[in-house]
Parts: sequence; structure tokens; C-alpha cells
Amino acid sequence: MRDDALKARPDLGIDLCRVYDEAKAYCYRVLQDDRMTGLPFMRGYLDDAVALGGDDPWPYGLERNRAEIKRFLELAREHGLTQQELSVENLFDERSADYRFTARMTPGCITGTADGGWAPNSVLP
Repeated sequence: MRDDALKARPDLGIDLCRVYDEAKAYCYRVLQDDRMTGLPFMRGYLDDAVALGGDDPWPYGLERNRAEIKRFLELAREHGLTQQELSVENLFDERSADYRFTARMTPGCITGTADGGWAPNSVLP
């Protein structure tokens, strides 16, 4: 985002990180509700994925993606997409770069409503 936007609203970067984190947490919860995916044995696949790759297969945040961002910047320079060498640190607002994303997948069944489902409006009349 532009520097002038951050100057006008210093918490904008943090707010944006929080909104993305909340959206991913929602998506993880919907994905983990067997009745929302419609895919047989999906819960087992997700549990295997968590066991193999951890509870956040699509990580957000600077530190968890530093190597990929650095490589992207190197390739952008090599292929002429940028004229100057960019560093990872120069791309991010310091406060936003320190944001700790919390959305995680949970092994096992997700429940929470009277009929055992999680998703909003999942209770049928």
C-alpha cells in the first residue's frame, strides 16, 4: 500500500492483516466442516495434511514467507521487471511485518451448532 495511505491511517496495515487472518480462519473452519465441502473422506485428508505439513498449509506473514518473497524479488530483477534491487524489508510497513497471523486448521471434527455442524445457517428447519 502507498506510504501516504499509511500516514493518513497508521493502523491500516495492521487492520488489513487482521481482516485477512479472520477471513482465512473462517475459510479453514468451513473447509473442515464435512457438510460444507461435499467431498467424501475430506476430514481424513485434512487430518493427513495437518499431520504432514502443520496446521497452516497456506501461511501468511513476512517471516513465514521470507524465502519465497526474496526469491520472487531476485527473479523480478533478473527478468527485468524491476530496475533496482529490492529488499524484503523495504516492501512492508514495519508494524504490519510484525503482525502474527493466528488462523490454523484443527485435526478432527469441527462442531458447534445444535445439530453438530459449524457453518452459519447449518441447522435445517
